[in-house]
Amino acid sequence: MENVRVLPTVESQLCFAEKEVKNMRDMFKTRYELHEKAYKHRVGDIIETMIAEAMCLANDIIMITGRNGDKFKLSETINDMEAYEKLTDSIFEKILQSKKPGLEKSKDILRKVQKRKLYKFVGKMNPKRSTKTDSELKEYIEEEKEAYYQRLLKKDISWKKDDFIINCVSLDYGMEDENPLNHVCFYMDNDVPTRCSKDKVLNLLPESPRKELRFFCKREDKTSFEQAEAALDNLRLQ
Repeated sequence: MENVRVLPTVESQLCFAEKEVKNMRDMFKTRYELHEKAYKHRVGDIIETMIAEAMCLANDIIMITGRNGDKFKLSETINDMEAYEKLTDSIFEKILQSKKPGLEKSKDILRKVQKRKLYKFVGKMNPKRSTKTDSELKEYIEEEKEAYYQRLLKKDISWKKDDFIINCVSLDYGMEDENPLNHVCFYMDNDVPTRCSKDKVLNLLPESPRKELRFFCKREDKTSFEQAEAALDNLRLQ
């Protein structure tokens, strides 16, 4: 805080002492590494996916009481703060302990999470084309899902699209394809704001932002997993 000032650029902006350039670099780099090694690690990724899947399956069955005693589906609680505040970790146990019919599949998924019987990681693949918007990315993933499914069917016609999951994970410095240091201003002794030179920015944060497609198999038998691996190998070669 002793090395940050509000200075006029196009508008007033937080600017950092030039000597803090490397510390700013380290902050963004640490963020990247934490996402790569922890926040977006494949184990956490699939646990999050499985819990979300269980919540979707329970959405129309588990009701949450909100303001004035009104009942809301899980996905509707965003419209009522009192109901939304009840979506703590306790919802996990509420589903498991519920006697309502129709929750069997949701309970099975949550029990697998508890026992660490997670969907198996098959492998990863770099996207074969760039996408600019969420809708383009969603469309591209559906294309890869269909292509992967067709390769699985060649191994065993009993495969279903629900037997596997493809997740797309973005690893960047917080601004997708942009380098955040391009947007940070620094000042020297004369309090004149300036930006890092382009060459200096590239040297400070050399790693390229990237996306990766992660493939997970829900089937638990060894043969199916081997088929899933072979299908992914074939897809990579396409």
